[in-house]
Amino acid sequence: MTLEFAPQAVKLKVRDNGEGFKIPTKMGKLTFEGKLGLVGMQQRANLLGGTFDIQSASRKGTSVSIELKA
Repeated sequence: MTLEFAPQAVKLKVRDNGEGFKIPTKMGKLTFEGKLGLVGMQQRANLLGGTFDIQSASRKGTSVSIELKA
């Protein structure tokens, strides 16, 4: 996990080396897979005017990044 405070933004990145998964084209589809936390994080980032990015690859883990304007 990294947390960066910049003059214009706050950036949070959480990364693991777990199983990874295929990211659907629409984040809402994650709810059907039981990944409600990821959908909630995206919604909260959007409500705060920030950005949410997720990267994942099979057997390589997952990375979640959130950036909020300061």
